[in-house]
Amino acid sequence: FPQHSGELEIPSQLFSATALQPGSNGRPSARSGRLLQVRSPSITLQVRGIPDSYPENAPWIPAKSLNLMQTWQPDPGIDLFSGEPLTRTLILSADGLNASQLPALQSLSADQTSQQLRQYADQPKLHTDSNDAGMRGVRHDSAALVALEEGSYNLPPIVVHWWNTTEDRLETASLDSLVLNVSRDSDFGSVSPPINYAPAEPVRIWPWQLA
Repeated sequence: FPQHSGELEIPSQLFSATALQPGSNGRPSARSGRLLQVRSPSITLQVRGIPDSYPENAPWIPAKSLNLMQTWQPDPGIDLFSGEPLTRTLILSADGLNASQLPALQSLSADQTSQQLRQYADQPKLHTDSNDAGMRGVRHDSAALVALEEGSYNLPPIVVHWWNTTEDRLETASLDSLVLNVSRDSDFGSVSPPINYAPAEPVRIWPWQLA
């Protein structure tokens, strides 16, 4: 993968082989073979820079195609309770890139995490497939969202800018914003009152019981 724009030269490659020829006994032998060498021509490529129309602060993602999707566990549309973890997995895949080149995605940025809604991210899962058509990178970013108090919590939209190398244009993949409605769980964070036991009556022990 080119690391900067400009001219890039791919040097020629030398291939060496031994052509087998019949020996004194009429059978092919490596000792009587003839050394052959073939050299490929060098190739010069022009690597284009990042287009001016690409968003300045967005990670550079040049790809043939890109797909953004999500999964939830449990469904965010059901009744949620405070203290109950809600796991969201953001899946980003791109043709023409390996998984390590894809940016990390999060439901909440560092400044959006609050004392009432917390995010606990897992280690990302990266996978790259290679075939005759090229490579395809897939990245999974999972995080548990936990609301500590009842209320409505707004998750911002997820927006990924990328450059379509086939159409040579800027495109955007996105997931809509989402509102989580959380009810208070009476069992979460509650403290049971102390249990008061009646004082026990003293037990009389006779001297013969100690013998």
